[in-house]
Amino acid sequence: MTRQMPQGSQQTLPVAIPAFCRIRDVIDFYAVTADLSMEGVRLRAARIPRQGEVLECRIRNVEPFEGRVVHVSATDFTLKVGGRSPGAVARQLLEAARMQAASEAPVRTHRRIVPDASGIVVTLPDARIVQARILNVSASGVAVGTTEPVAVGALVVVGSTHARVMRVFGNGFGAAFLRPFDPGAVDETLIL
Repeated sequence: MTRQMPQGSQQTLPVAIPAFCRIRDVIDFYAVTADLSMEGVRLRAARIPRQGEVLECRIRNVEPFEGRVVHVSATDFTLKVGGRSPGAVARQLLEAARMQAASEAPVRTHRRIVPDASGIVVTLPDARIVQARILNVSASGVAVGTTEPVAVGALVVVGSTHARVMRVFGNGFGAAFLRPFDPGAVDETLIL
């Protein structure tokens, strides 16, 4: 059964799939889908198109589609699906979101680094602050070493950066940042 979003809902469904985008006859660039909502498909990219631009997108297991950029920020943009079959594209993207939600291993798509300063404090969901260690960090997430138990789906603050726990492993967890960093800003000197 395909998941549906209620009409008028601001609900988002996370889905991370590589995308190839083209601004008509101007430039090609790569992006990664972030989530789906009634507003459209939110994508993260190093190159952010202007609001109002029309893009052509190709996403694995989704028929190629066209859309208009309806929102932009420093790290992402939202594309309202248009063209001949927006309903079919939406169904295919919802199915991809459902398949990823069932997957046990979300994938980080950005380059991972180990920061020079790996000691960090983590604020847990119960507001306790614990000492931890950054195992690696990327523009989209962080692996944290700690002996404190944390549940998948929990909201935490790593340093001063808000994140959602996506996986738990022996002596630590992996979390996705609620607001990803610009990939170009992530290097060994990064402080969360």
